[in-house]
Amino acid sequence: MFRLNLLILIPKKKNMRLLNKDFFVVCISGAIIAFCAYLLYLDINSHMLRDEKNAIASITFRKRIAQRRYSDNSVWEELSNHSPLFNYDSIRTDDDSSAVVTFKDGGEIDIDANSMIIIIKEGSTLKVNFESGNISVKKGTLAISVKADKTSFGLKNGRLSVTKDSGNVSAEISGGSADVDSAGVLSDAKSYVFSDGLAKIEDKTILLKSPADSEKIITVADKGNVSFNFEGADSPVIEISRARNFSAIYRTIPSKGSSITALREGTYYWRVVDKNNKSEIRRFSVISDTPVKAVYPENNSKVLVSNSEPAFMAKWSGAEYAVSFDVTIASDPMMKDVVKSLKTSSRFISLELLSEGKYYWNVRADYSGGFIDSRVSSFTTVKHENLFPPDLISPLDMAKVSVSAVKTGKIRFNWKSSSKKYKIDIAKDSYFAEKIFSKEIASNTEVLPLDTSAGKYYWRVAAIDSKGKESEFSEVREINIVDSFDIQLVSPRPGHIASMGLLRFRWSDKNIGSLYKIEISRDNNFKDIIYSSTSIERYSDININNPGKYFWRVFLLAGDESISAESKIEDFRIPDSLQPPVIISPSEGLVFDSASDKPLNISWKKVAGANGYSVSLKHIVGGEEYLLFSEKTNKNSLTVKNISKLKIGKIRAEVKSVNVKKGEIVAESKPDTVVFEFKLSELLAAPEIRTQGLIYVK
Repeated sequence: MFRLNLLILIPKKKNMRLLNKDFFVVCISGAIIAFCAYLLYLDINSHMLRDEKNAIASITFRKRIAQRRYSDNSVWEELSNHSPLFNYDSIRTDDDSSAVVTFKDGGEIDIDANSMIIIIKEGSTLKVNFESGNISVKKGTLAISVKADKTSFGLKNGRLSVTKDSGNVSAEISGGSADVDSAGVLSDAKSYVFSDGLAKIEDKTILLKSPADSEKIITVADKGNVSFNFEGADSPVIEISRARNFSAIYRTIPSKGSSITALREGTYYWRVVDKNNKSEIRRFSVISDTPVKAVYPENNSKVLVSNSEPAFMAKWSGAEYAVSFDVTIASDPMMKDVVKSLKTSSRFISLELLSEGKYYWNVRADYSGGFIDSRVSSFTTVKHENLFPPDLISPLDMAKVSVSAVKTGKIRFNWKSSSKKYKIDIAKDSYFAEKIFSKEIASNTEVLPLDTSAGKYYWRVAAIDSKGKESEFSEVREINIVDSFDIQLVSPRPGHIASMGLLRFRWSDKNIGSLYKIEISRDNNFKDIIYSSTSIERYSDININNPGKYFWRVFLLAGDESISAESKIEDFRIPDSLQPPVIISPSEGLVFDSASDKPLNISWKKVAGANGYSVSLKHIVGGEEYLLFSEKTNKNSLTVKNISKLKIGKIRAEVKSVNVKKGEIVAESKPDTVVFEFKLSELLAAPEIRTQGLIYVK
């Protein structure tokens, strides 16, 4: 039919042929563009199209930066606690970072800093392709294997630690065994090494007992007591470092096989050195957290239940870094006769006890490798047939939320479970004469209606029993809905001096938004905008390679991309790059003696384009550096006359060249550094005068 119309409208065959040809080209081009656009859409939204039911694992613990890359995507995205992981996902960690991957069968991979793995599930077998770094693997119910280059480990039981560095592979096992290709069986008393194309399993001369690899020591104080235990050394010394390669020793402890030391929060590596022998290296972490505390039922309290509604809500607080909680109820204070045991990632759980009596309960906070327990509390259940009004949990009374947060559907009313059915009322007045919402529901939570406008509202809840009888209403709480909250810029901070290249911009948002717009300009009126983009995250990584002063701001966008909220405008600066100065003195490795009659002189070569220099001295202690001295000068030398500012030991001298105009740094270099040693010599004692009285000299 379409072809006939063309023949009628265009009588000339030549023109008709041209039109057919053009029409064909346009159709093909349009189809290609549409297909490419569809592929781009799939690539951008691939993480949204995956069903969490198909996840094979999840992140149960994360320190700093851990990232994931899907098998069909080249983009790395940040992971958080409870992030689902899928088949053939790649996971990597950054400097001073770690992550714990937990499979659905209970298997676990603890990933050290600067490490990368690929997780695979084939039928009833889990496989880990280990690319680099260090990992610690624990077997669940499914078979699991680890492949590192040409070496494959079949873990039978226990915890397997594997390290891969520059083509070399080493492995240890604790509390179990693993098959290692044709090399044999790896057990507690043996270690595996693949180096220079040769693989061998050797007997250990030093056996480490505790702390185990990847163990987490939990403390509620500033420091945690770490117990070190080992066997098989004559004159052993425990070495503790912040780096796996032990480039700097944090602490040494002479020991006879068992020692306890207190360490601050952080990640550490330890080994035992005995003359020319060195043990394997193990990693452990000290985590300082608030104690887990049972909140409800309170100690020695009564809990009223009924035959029709035997459930009540248990709640606890603290343990902010825990990934899950184990709630145990027992009939004895020693918690041996367990009545019920449940696991949850929330800080509350609904419990059901059919029998009256006295019970004891506690909560164990799980950190994926470490635990901490609450005190044991007791309560007595008493049956009562009258329904009691529910106890409200959240939002708190007089809470404030924004309109955009309401529209996300994430603002929920929650109360303690005391029945199987409830009635919730929301009104504009505290007498509930102007109700805007009233509903009977079968759960102890309800979403605030998405179309609720700005204003002051009140809410209450009543319980309903199986016969339809209502309890009295709960307390009345007030909730305030405001138009919006300002976006809070987190980093870079105002006046921050950044380096050229990739810079991460972060912000926080109480509106619980889902789409943001970030703008960067060379002027605070935003007439010269150099970057503008949207983000579904509360951060954006942006490359800025030109020096200068910049201003940035963030907008919260509504569904139609209109502006719902905005941040303040803040500035940062990227200085131009200068050549670093070359330090002339002190020389690398110099020993400067306090008894020297010459002051400490720091000198360097002048740099073209620099009108000033920044000089600093840092004390190196246990792999960490502490600032001793910092000063600016427009000369190419600086004399430290007051040596009381120096500390005994190794000191790093740093010098940077800068160009300052109108009080602002417009250009800056990377620092040149040297490390020297400061030595405090013992002074001779003053002579003692024994002759008393006057001495006459002729």
